[in-house]
Amino acid sequence: MGRDGGRDTGRDTGREGGRFSDRRPDRGPDPRGAHRPDRPDRPDRSSGPVLPPETDPARRDRAQLLRQFEGTTLTPANFGALKGLTPAALDAQLAQARRERDERRAAAAAAAPTAPTLPGEPSSR
Repeated sequence: MGRDGGRDTGRDTGREGGRFSDRRPDRGPDPRGAHRPDRPDRPDRSSGPVLPPETDPARRDRAQLLRQFEGTTLTPANFGALKGLTPAALDAQLAQARRERDERRAAAAAAAPTAPTLPGEPSSR
């Protein structure tokens, strides 16, 4: 016999007949996300300038390489070795990715609508 002398302590021991052995019945799918009506009190977020996703795989790979490089604590030589690139090839890839990122940001800024200014208020541009 155990320490409890064979008494029912009310604790769930994982065996059938324990206090919590009866589990909640399956209630089916969660109805909260099934159908939500449009919310007129929230702004439409799709109305802003949307640039098409990058379709060139090489350009997408360079952008990912740049994001990874900017987020790492590795030295450029170690990062390049990890990616299988020579230091010169890594520098060239990163420089091109930075140029492409700057072009993309400039295109997004040009496509973004500007807020109107009130008379006598300095413009933000």
